[in-house]
This record gives sequence, C-alpha cells and structure tokens, in this order.
Amino acid sequence: MPKPTADWTVIPIKELGLSTRAFNAVTRGAGCRTIGDLAAKSDADLRTSPGMGPTSLQECRQALRRFLTERGFMGDIANALVRAARDAGTHDLTQSDAIAVIAALGNEGWELRRA
Repeated sequence: MPKPTADWTVIPIKELGLSTRAFNAVTRGAGCRTIGDLAAKSDADLRTSPGMGPTSLQECRQALRRFLTERGFMGDIANALVRAARDAGTHDLTQSDAIAVIAALGNEGWELRRA
C-alpha cells in the first residue's frame, strides 16, 4: 500500500480506526492529535490519561503497530534504529534484526520515540 505522506508523524489519529472510547482517551485525555503524538507517549503517560484503561491502551498500541506495518513505515523506523545503533557504536544491527525486535515488543513498555 503506498504511503499517503513521507512523514507518518503528522498523520491524524483518526487514521488508526480506533474505537470511540480509545479515540476519546487518546485525543481528549492524552491530547494526541497525530500518530506521531501517540507514538511519542509512553505507556505510563497514556495510562494516566482519563478514560485510558488497559483495553484501550492495548488497542492503541496494536493499531499503531498495524498502521506502521501495513503502510510500510516499520522499515523506516527499523532503519532509524539501525542508524542510531551504528552512530552509538553499540551494535551491528541489521534492518531485519530491528524489525524483529520491534515486532517482538509487547504492549507493556512498547514506545516509539521520535528523534
């Protein structure tokens, strides 16, 4: 599927197709307007948002992961991780290793941080 924009961080939250409860918790409670805003929030940040229970948190993280994968952005994120690891001199990380790490991460503590 083609990318609607090269910068996934500016895509509106509504594109995730969240339930009404999760959408309201993310937009009203956590103040997120874009997918980038949601990705920048930690699970702890989201848990403190009004209306954000464990089910809504899980839905948000799954929807975010699905969106990034289906739209082809996961490779971009993996490449950024590879570059960051290389720049830090800490790991000889490949893109497929980075994608495997991202895919293996559970909902608990899964965070994307924008650089």
